[in-house]
Amino acid sequence: MNQGAWYSSQHHIRRVILDHNDKLYLSYAGREGFAATAGGYVTKHIERQQRLIREALFD
Repeated sequence: MNQGAWYSSQHHIRRVILDHNDKLYLSYAGREGFAATAGGYVTKHIERQQRLIREALFD
């Protein structure tokens, strides 16, 4: 989402998924937008990474 890949490709990926399984829906799981590429704090990075994995795999 930060580099624009999500916005430019999500509709293509969703169409392929819909063609094969109409019960699945693709949604974004990732970092929220930031001006910097790194937050600078290891503990914050670990918290964000754990939240990202939880959202991507279990929500």
